[in-house]
Amino acid sequence: MSGSIIKLPTLKQIIAGLLATLMMFSSMITGKKFGKVEVSLVGDVTTESEEITLEIKNYSLKSVGYGEDFTLEVKNGENWEKVPVTGGFRDYWATLRGLSGTKVSVKLRGAFGKTLEAGKYRLTKEVGGKEYSIIFVVFDLSGTEDILELFNLSANRIKTQAVKVTRNFEDLRHNEEYTEMPDEIKAVEKSIIENFLTKDENPVDYKGNEIVDAYPVSGEKYVSRATVEDLDFASCKTDEKYYHITLGFKECTDPVESGCANAFDLVNSEDYASAGMVKNFSVKYYDATIECKIEKSTGNMVWARYTLPMVWSFTAEAMKEFNVKVGATFVDDYTITY
Repeated sequence: MSGSIIKLPTLKQIIAGLLATLMMFSSMITGKKFGKVEVSLVGDVTTESEEITLEIKNYSLKSVGYGEDFTLEVKNGENWEKVPVTGGFRDYWATLRGLSGTKVSVKLRGAFGKTLEAGKYRLTKEVGGKEYSIIFVVFDLSGTEDILELFNLSANRIKTQAVKVTRNFEDLRHNEEYTEMPDEIKAVEKSIIENFLTKDENPVDYKGNEIVDAYPVSGEKYVSRATVEDLDFASCKTDEKYYHITLGFKECTDPVESGCANAFDLVNSEDYASAGMVKNFSVKYYDATIECKIEKSTGNMVWARYTLPMVWSFTAEAMKEFNVKVGATFVDDYTITY
């Protein structure tokens, strides 16, 4: 028998290929999503966004068809009003195979003649003969309220969606200008305080429930409940990939129920107030800031730095009473991985 010899894959190669395929789709063929189609918005939309990107995931075994077009409505009071299409959509029809996904991006100026104004919107798209609706908010990042809303939405995903949080460093700094010590110990005040206020440059990784326990607000399921009333200012700068947000919090005095209490880990004054030789313990927080970086394409916060200056005031009892004030700043720097 003449001719070329066809080398068939070995049994090991076949099994390896099957396993790889099963692993690739294992998350798609298990759970409540199997057999369904899911349409979601990628990232957050602001008044500066030039396009909307949708992600379509087909968890069924059948192929589904889709185009570029969708309808868009804006909430006006209690009613939804249709946003008129001016330029139109590209005329095409595509097929999405079973157990696969794709992304569709639409230029807003091309379809609607403009970027979107701040407000609440409802987007409806047909995929495979069925309509899927998404409600989302468009932010005006020149205003404090919208900047804070974007921050809160992104921050509060961390404890439910992050795979890992890395605390890059923790820096505890002494603020000498706010420190007042009794004359008897002034000579050694700096060495005493700086023994405790040091910088830890060793990165620490947190995963799973560790993130809930370690990331501010520690032990809570949320990261931020900050309101506009808690803030002195909010700013947002953008580049091609990220929103760079800075929040500045109002000064507040212990016991704290607002301000930085809604987004920071604070000193528990009750622990000190009940300690021996210490009484009248209180804390003032000032110039607290959170800086963060939010990915435009996903809406995920990928980096954050918490800066919390404070002044501890208390009366120490050692032979006689001494009034003491200690100024300190806590800085925690995090990278968040999804």
